[in-house]
Amino acid sequence: MADKIVIERQSAATAMNNINMLEKKKKEDHIRVKFVNQLNEETYFKVLPSSNIGKAFKAYCQHHNLNHQVAFTYNGDRVNPRLTYQDLDLEDGAEFDVFTHVGGGAAA
Repeated sequence: MADKIVIERQSAATAMNNINMLEKKKKEDHIRVKFVNQLNEETYFKVLPSSNIGKAFKAYCQHHNLNHQVAFTYNGDRVNPRLTYQDLDLEDGAEFDVFTHVGGGAAA
């Protein structure tokens, strides 16, 4: 009889764990972010709010075959790739501007 009680407690604990995981997942719902380059081309990514912004930056560069230096801005300010979307309080539909650095200025 004691074994049955332990089994019931384990199943209750498992049920609570499942509920906690579902609540966490609701908080961690994906958001969509948009990247707009200098030619007004838009690229969308679906990300978790708790993930590093740098992951999406890297994915953008790979998607567009960019091997050179790229700057990402949000509301006119450069974005630190180590931050998360939660750190910046970004919501669904946040828009990043993408700028490519142009070298040059050789002497005439």
